[in-house]
Amino acid sequence: MMTKLKKLLKNNLFVFIIIAGLIYFAPAIYLPSQANEKAIVTAIGIDKEENNYSVSALIVIPTAEKTDSANGVELINSTGVTLGDALNKMSLDIGKAIGLAHCDALVISDDVLNDDLRSTLDYLNRSGELTKNAMLFNSKQKAKDVLEAAVASKIVPALKLSTMIEYNKEHTISKDASLDAFYTEYYTPSSISMIPIIDTKENEGSSNSQSDNGSGKINKILNCNGDICVLKTGKKVATLSADNLSCYNALKRNIKTGYIKLQNVNGEGYKNADIMLEIRKKNINKICKFEDGRPLIKYKGNLLLKVVEINNENNDLNSLSEVETKINETVKIKLMEDIKNCLQYSRELATNNNVDLFEYDNLFSAYESDKWSGFKEVYSEPKDYMPHVDVIIDVQIDGKF
Repeated sequence: MMTKLKKLLKNNLFVFIIIAGLIYFAPAIYLPSQANEKAIVTAIGIDKEENNYSVSALIVIPTAEKTDSANGVELINSTGVTLGDALNKMSLDIGKAIGLAHCDALVISDDVLNDDLRSTLDYLNRSGELTKNAMLFNSKQKAKDVLEAAVASKIVPALKLSTMIEYNKEHTISKDASLDAFYTEYYTPSSISMIPIIDTKENEGSSNSQSDNGSGKINKILNCNGDICVLKTGKKVATLSADNLSCYNALKRNIKTGYIKLQNVNGEGYKNADIMLEIRKKNINKICKFEDGRPLIKYKGNLLLKVVEINNENNDLNSLSEVETKINETVKIKLMEDIKNCLQYSRELATNNNVDLFEYDNLFSAYESDKWSGFKEVYSEPKDYMPHVDVIIDVQIDGKF
């Protein structure tokens, strides 16, 4: 054994490796951990207070000691003239650099959206540390209140927010609401972006809530019911309610599943019935073209539904046995009426706010650019061309109970 060791020591390469290890690797043991130098931000809330930004951050400050804070997350707040100024002051307050690599959610209040959101987020976009997949939320309340409700939940706050927005993306918004998507859509012809609205609501009697002063008073929990904030050139211009979106979403190709609520259904076995439909399968294409000099959007395909709930005032057994076996013409007609009403409501909202809610400008610029350019010479603004875009719905509805 000693003979082999002596031979190794005579090997210059082996000696060099030993010396290099002592020089470069040993001191690393005494270097401070990066986790102790950076505060890990999982979500950011942005509010406006007069001319300053009020920035709230859910921060994990890694430590060997146990923490009593909810979920190991602390809510820190700071103000500044710009977003970068506020985050820099926050860093000085806690004595750690602000780490944005794990920030998955940005909650932005209405006050902030009175100005161009692109300018507000300029610091985060330029920093290069924040992931471009960070999700955007709008809050009609203070963004800080939303983060406080997230901290109060038993679920890890950043995971809670991201999970909610991913679900909304699949079932309501049907679009990417990330930071990267916002900047991409900002520079399209319509400059329209849509992001989910998240607020708080009262939570009575929940074991998960924290009562005020132990009195058992109502606490706030997160509320994301499917409402959508519409942005044009980074400013909030309209709000789409979940009720008005649900029927129209049946036509959207990107939304593969979801629920549609029909109210006050009457006829063929139904009396003032409320019916909940589940989208089981769909194959719907959207065709963009010009006919007789007018732009036309045509929805064509098949929609498979399932009735998951009926609240019916009709107690006639013969009628009930009939409606329990199929989706009859009454339901189909009511559904088509609601879809058309949703479309009409959305078109009126878009026209009144001069916003291309359906992104017709993007669609026709891509598929019928020459004809669309000529059309826009006459109808240049969304409020002008929206009423002149024809819509045809040719969808076969089928389903079962």
